[in-house]
Amino acid sequence: MLAFRRLYPDTVNDPNYTSMASDRHADRTRELLADAVAKGATVTSSGPGDGARIIELQIVTGVTPDMRVMQEELFNPILPVVACDSLDDAVAFVTARPRPLALYYFGSDTTDLQRLTRDVHAGGMTVNDWAWHVFQCDLPFGGTGNSGIGSWRGPEGFRSLSHAKAVFTVHRFFPIHLFHPPYGTRIQRLLSKIFLGSGDPSLAGSAAQPAQPVARPSTSTP
Repeated sequence: MLAFRRLYPDTVNDPNYTSMASDRHADRTRELLADAVAKGATVTSSGPGDGARIIELQIVTGVTPDMRVMQEELFNPILPVVACDSLDDAVAFVTARPRPLALYYFGSDTTDLQRLTRDVHAGGMTVNDWAWHVFQCDLPFGGTGNSGIGSWRGPEGFRSLSHAKAVFTVHRFFPIHLFHPPYGTRIQRLLSKIFLGSGDPSLAGSAAQPAQPVARPSTSTP
């Protein structure tokens, strides 16, 4: 709150502070806060705003999964805070939900940073600040999972928005005849073992012979 107030000492008369785009979005913001309070959350406000479209930073603590602020994309000055006892708890909380578009880490612990980078999937990541990865033209930008598919900008964007045509040419002396029937030769068994991990000669001719169904025990995931 102190940092916010230093940046914007007077939000109502400050041309640098952005108001909500419409009355509808401002009303929705207040509805989200009212829903959180009704379900037991605490809202700490940095100021009253102007009662219309200018809404100051609102920090919401004591949040629960059933609150709208934890279920909807916000796009407003609401910051829900989820308290965690350890980094393990924080990682478990994030990874149990759909993958986010962005991940921000504030700190200087190299081990923690490496773990978050490795274990938490997100579209992009900024360390010790907010959203700056979006403005780096040399970095791909995009989501993953529920937050999006693919990336744009730079080489990654070219690959995402184009199609690489696969072309395979069989050279004149390529020993393709070794894979012709009859199946079950010694060389076919050897190649099946090397490339398929099985000595079953029928696998070497699977492109020419339909695969036979194999009964497997059923499994279930709790």
